[in-house]
Amino acid sequence: MGEPATPPPRRGWRTGAVLAITTAALAAGCVGGCVTGAVMFSDSPTTTDRFMRVLDDDGIRISEATAVELAHQVCDALDRKPDMTKADVVLVTAIHQNLAPKKAGTFVGAAIGAYCPEYDDRPW
Repeated sequence: MGEPATPPPRRGWRTGAVLAITTAALAAGCVGGCVTGAVMFSDSPTTTDRFMRVLDDDGIRISEATAVELAHQVCDALDRKPDMTKADVVLVTAIHQNLAPKKAGTFVGAAIGAYCPEYDDRPW
């Protein structure tokens, strides 16, 4: 028949506590950063200009081409996974782009505001 399934490794309370604290920090970064991103989309000439301005205002230094590509990856992730929350996307962005949670929240909020506003109401 095959090998019996190996149960997943047990994680202690510390792992759960670290995950809870990390999630709370990411959510706080999302709320502040994503709201900032959405509010600032009113007075620049193009979508990309507005997007880059939000990033620049938050001190996120990244080339325009890379930023737009990553923003579309945020939207693609939300397209592919309907149950994915903004906090999930922020966590992935923070890890893969080596950004602090608040900056990752700003990036994700700005990406959604600029390139996939249909996900603006996605839960945290």
